[in-house]
Amino acid sequence: MDAVILFNGRMDYTRATLEACRDMGVTCITHERPLFGHGIILNRNANCSSLENIHRINRKYKDKPLTLRQVSVAAALGAQRLIGGNPLEWKRYNEHPVFATEWPISGAERKVLVCPSSKNELLGHPDWETPWRDNTDALDHAVRHGVFRYQDLLIRFHPSWAVPFGVVTAEKCEQHYRSWCESRGVSFIPSDSKVNTKDLIRLADVIVLNGSNTVLEAGMLGKPVVCFGPAPYTHSGAAIDVLSFSDIEHLDFADIVSKDPREIVQNTLRYYYSKAAREPLFIDFVRSRTVTECAFYNGADPSLLERLLNDDGEFEGDSDFADGTQYEDSVIEAFLGNDVAKLEEYASWQWETEASEELKITRRGVFRLIDGIRRLTPKGV
Repeated sequence: MDAVILFNGRMDYTRATLEACRDMGVTCITHERPLFGHGIILNRNANCSSLENIHRINRKYKDKPLTLRQVSVAAALGAQRLIGGNPLEWKRYNEHPVFATEWPISGAERKVLVCPSSKNELLGHPDWETPWRDNTDALDHAVRHGVFRYQDLLIRFHPSWAVPFGVVTAEKCEQHYRSWCESRGVSFIPSDSKVNTKDLIRLADVIVLNGSNTVLEAGMLGKPVVCFGPAPYTHSGAAIDVLSFSDIEHLDFADIVSKDPREIVQNTLRYYYSKAAREPLFIDFVRSRTVTECAFYNGADPSLLERLLNDDGEFEGDSDFADGTQYEDSVIEAFLGNDVAKLEEYASWQWETEASEELKITRRGVFRLIDGIRRLTPKGV
C-alpha cells in the first residue's frame, strides 16, 4: 500500500491499523469531526488526539487579528457557548442548570474554581503527557509553593462523570477527587449537581483547568485561566500554560488575577477561530447539519489531500488575517460588558458556506436504516 485513510485512529481496529502503518512505514491519514462541526480534521501519521497541528496553528496565529468574517464566526461560537449552546457540538451536559448567585464558600478571599477533566480518552498519548501522575498532584504542588491555598479552591466535578457511557461509568474519577478533597478540606460540587458552571465562572477570580473546553466560556468572560498540562489551546494565550513543575513554582496569584481581560477575550476569540476554521480543512465543502449528519459541496481542492499524503509542508484551512484589531474591538467590549442584546445577535449569526453546488450522496439501504436508528439515540455516547 502507498497510503491508508481511516477514521479517528484512537482505539480498536482503527488504532491497530494506524500502528501497523507506522511499523511498515506506510503513510496513514486519520480523519475526525471538528469540535464545532464544519470541515474535517486530518492528521498525518497520528490519531485524532494529536495536538501537533493545533499547537503550530496557535503559535502562528495568536498575534494575528481576525477579519470581519472571522470575528463573526468566533463571536457566534463564543456567544452560543454562553447563552444557548451550539447544536453542532458533540457533547453537552447539564443542559437545564440551576442559577448560582453567590460563591458557595462563605468568606472566601480568593475564589479559585477548579474544573477537572478526566481525560480518559487521552491516557498514553505522548502529546498529552504531564510530569505529574494526576491533576491533583499538580494542585498539591501549587499549594505547597503558595500559589493557592486549599481553602481557596472549589472543585466542580465534571458533569460527564454523572453520565454512564454504555456500561462504563466515571465512578473512579468521582471517588478520586472526592477523597482528595475530603483529605485536604477542599470544597467541592459533585458531578450530578445542577449548579450552573458558567455562573461559578462569573463569580470566580481564577479558573484552573487540566485540558477541558471550559476555557471557551471562561475566556469569553475575560477570566484568567491556568491550565495544568497540554491542551488544544496551549500556546494560544487563552490560558496560562503550565507544562512542568517549574512552571507551577513560578506562578504568582497576584500576576494571574492581574491579566488584562481584554487580552484574554481577544486571545480566546482567535483560538475559537483557529479551532473552528484553521485546524479543520474543507470547511466550505463539509457542512454539519446535525452532530451525525453532513452536507457535502462540490469544488474542494483535492491537491490539499495529495500534499498531506506526500508530507508537503504545513497545512491549515484558512490562513487569512486582518491588518488591525478594528473588527475585534467592539466584540471584546460586548462580551466584557455582558451586552445581552449583542450576544444574542452574535449567537444568531449564520455561518454559511461559500460553496453553492451541494452534492447528492445517497447511503446504501442498510446504512440509511442505521442512520435512522442513530438519530433516535443520545449523542456523545
